[in-house]
Amino acid sequence: MALKAGVQWDEDAASDTCSLLDKNNLPQPEVVTFQKESLWATSIQMFIPFLLAGFGMVAASLLLDKVQHWTVYHEVSEVYILVPALLGLKGNLEMTLASRLSTHANLGHLDTRQQMLSLIVGNLALILCQAIVVGFLASLAAVIFGWVPSGVINVNHALLLCASSIVTAFGASFILGLVMVGVILFSRYFNINPDNVATPIAASLGDLTTLACLSWLASLFYHTMDSHPWFTTIIIILGLILVPVWAWIASRNEYACAVLFSGWSPVIAAMIISSVGGLILDFTVSQYKGVAVFQLVINGVGGNLVAVQASRISTELHSKAKPGHLPNNMQVCISPCSAFCDSNETSHAGTARMLMLMVIPGHLVFSYTISYLQAGHTSFTLIFMIVYLISALLQVLLLLYIAQVMTLSMWKHHIDPDNSAIPYLTALGDLLGTLLLGIAFQFLFLIGDRDSDVEAMGSINHVQLSRKSSDTPSPSSAFDTGPTIDMEITLVNSPQDNSDNDNGRLPDVVVEAKIYDDEDQIRETYFSIAIQVFIPFLIAGFGMVFAGLVLDRIQHWPVFEEITELVILIPALLGLKGNLEMTLASRLSTQANLGHMDTAKQKISIIVGNLILIQCQAIVVGFLGAVVAVVMGGIKSNDVELDHAYLLCASSLVTVSIASFVLGLITAGVIVFSRHCHINPDNVATPIAASLGDITSLTLLSWVSTVLYDSIGTQDWLAPLIIAGYILAIPLWVWIAKRNIHTKDVLYHGWTPVMGAMLISSMGGLILDFMVSRFEGIAVFQPVINGVGGNLVAVQASRISTALHKQAELGILTSESNADEDTVIFISPVTSFCGKGVHARTTRVLMSMVIPGHVIFIYTIDYMKGGDTSLSSLFVVVYLCAALMQVATLLYVAYIMIHWMWKKKIDPDNSAIPYLTSIGDLLGISLLAIAFQFLYLCNVGNRFGNFPSQQAYNQIS
Repeated sequence: MALKAGVQWDEDAASDTCSLLDKNNLPQPEVVTFQKESLWATSIQMFIPFLLAGFGMVAASLLLDKVQHWTVYHEVSEVYILVPALLGLKGNLEMTLASRLSTHANLGHLDTRQQMLSLIVGNLALILCQAIVVGFLASLAAVIFGWVPSGVINVNHALLLCASSIVTAFGASFILGLVMVGVILFSRYFNINPDNVATPIAASLGDLTTLACLSWLASLFYHTMDSHPWFTTIIIILGLILVPVWAWIASRNEYACAVLFSGWSPVIAAMIISSVGGLILDFTVSQYKGVAVFQLVINGVGGNLVAVQASRISTELHSKAKPGHLPNNMQVCISPCSAFCDSNETSHAGTARMLMLMVIPGHLVFSYTISYLQAGHTSFTLIFMIVYLISALLQVLLLLYIAQVMTLSMWKHHIDPDNSAIPYLTALGDLLGTLLLGIAFQFLFLIGDRDSDVEAMGSINHVQLSRKSSDTPSPSSAFDTGPTIDMEITLVNSPQDNSDNDNGRLPDVVVEAKIYDDEDQIRETYFSIAIQVFIPFLIAGFGMVFAGLVLDRIQHWPVFEEITELVILIPALLGLKGNLEMTLASRLSTQANLGHMDTAKQKISIIVGNLILIQCQAIVVGFLGAVVAVVMGGIKSNDVELDHAYLLCASSLVTVSIASFVLGLITAGVIVFSRHCHINPDNVATPIAASLGDITSLTLLSWVSTVLYDSIGTQDWLAPLIIAGYILAIPLWVWIAKRNIHTKDVLYHGWTPVMGAMLISSMGGLILDFMVSRFEGIAVFQPVINGVGGNLVAVQASRISTALHKQAELGILTSESNADEDTVIFISPVTSFCGKGVHARTTRVLMSMVIPGHVIFIYTIDYMKGGDTSLSSLFVVVYLCAALMQVATLLYVAYIMIHWMWKKKIDPDNSAIPYLTSIGDLLGISLLAIAFQFLYLCNVGNRFGNFPSQQAYNQIS
């Protein structure tokens, strides 16, 4: 529910949180009403934090997959039992803290500084006290659960567990408690319902922080166990001494006193339940190593979703009734069908359905992110994903049903669900998740879907032998590579006998060998292309969304209103990212795929040379872009002001120089990392570089131009000095780039594409300058539509260029059907999109990303602007049609242009992407302008909220 202000409250409130809200303790808030949230507002407020939390859980899962091989985890296996208990402590303490503070925020009790400080200090002292006690008890439970099957207790191991648990619980709770407070205050400030966002955002850091602390501390204490045996004992004593201190502080706080005395049962019971889940994890990890990387994800997703539901139900109960009395039309014992399908407005079935809808997309994103990062010990087969998703759905389904029954039952029995429900629910989520995951892996093993996660069924050794070309390329050609042979040998030992040869009889299968040629090695599936492209594409898209929001804000700054030529400069400078960084990415991707970046010497030479080259090109093209903006602005206004011209040139030079250097480093780092992780850099380099490109360039341009604008009249020498300094630096960069073998040719022949692209982008800037004065709302969408088109076509161009470099020499086109070269170049649109070739397949994959990507990005913009854009269905349809038309045109043009350039002995790595991204800018702005004009003619403007009135439109026209 969303608040307008304050709340109406009953005088007889009397439970943990409720007693704190009594008007004798607090100033009486203003009476307000609660407004029903829309389905979209609720879902978007939940899903974005849910994604953030999910990626935090993925990071924690990858960490657990790594640390499970550490010595301390092998020698002190009880640490596994601690993992769910301590991670569950985040749910038991931080999520209840979030639920309590969310209720207070929604009831208007965080509006004064005195109330805010009292609430925050009291609750932090409370959770630190609870964290130490529960952490200590969790370590005792781990020791006991470890002793039961073995019958032996190692005192040093027990001390290690206690010390690690206490310090981890204390440190993580303090950090996450501060994060929770910040999230609640931030949500309150921006009128976002904290019930929807607080718990998932805290969870995004919770698992990773807790697991990292536990692993590091356990390893530290393990290595000091023999040399400093007293160390862990002192840590335990100090931790326990602090308990009375925090308890005393909490007992003197009116907001924490009640919970201090009555809030122990839920967290302790939840700790025991989570420890049982840890015992299951300890057992299953020894059988299936692949369980570790998924355990945190499935538990975290279930815990986060059910915490949101419980927090929302609790807030509604606090706002509508007093403890012991349920609001009208609410029942404790309801059927599962009613819990998910009830159409009554007072029910929470709508939220339950919404949360269920997030399970499959969320787990697909998180699990394939794990696969993309090549973590874990499990292959992502179709049957694995089906079984895994069924387990996840069953877990969340049970949790959401139990949440509704448990929360209402607690309220009816005068128990505050803010303090009691979430600990039980998250602990049940841990137990259910680990149990269902173990059953899933056992089921997969029984049906034969076995992988390296199963260690109990024999010794399987994988040996890879490779013979690769020399690290140093042949002088005759920069792209010649020697033959490569990859062989995979699998040796299978009999699991039933320990003898080496079974009395001289060979096993049925001695060796399986596969020899891969280059074609087999580089062949990519639809899915591998899609997953490698889509995640960087999403990251880049959110970068463009923020760039659009920045542009939407800065267009009203005085410098942009006084010097409108800056708007003309924006597409040229953002396009320069495509003209330089994307060509850099394409060149380095080709070099990496051809094995020319395998040694440190090669990497340094190629990266340094290319960074110097793009610095030189950036200064020259940035200066010319500013000159073009001045000329176009002068033609439009018939007047050129010298101070404004200096400002444009200086702003452009500083922006392109710094942005190109920063983005060049990022691009090089992404490609080196991709090479290290065996990821095709053609798929990821350009989108990831683009994720920061637009917002970096826009921020720099707006900041530098504002500084220079403020200096006009006081420091008139500043802009000319900057221009002179950069122009004098050009010969130095040229001299360095000329001496580098990797950039010498591009230095002489790489100017025409970036110059031509700059002119094309400047034409787009002229259109943008013209349209912004008519349709204010166009600014926020311009970086998004241009960026999406540019990123997708850059991926396609980079892949085609790499394929051509591998297949033949520059100037020679090959075809499987031996068709003439003109037929290879000038293909029909049908062949381009529906053909059987690898590039047609990539085209279809890229086209399939347009609509989902743009839907996510434009609704994120709407959410970030607080619904100010009022997206109508007609607007979304027209906008998506424009985006589809832009990308389809670009992908078709890309194929023809790159093959034509190759035939003419023009390296597409240096020439194609600048033209394509600038054409994408021009197409994107033009189609966006047509879309806005069409919507205005359809009279959608007034509903959309960003178009001028008819009278204003006539005046500016």
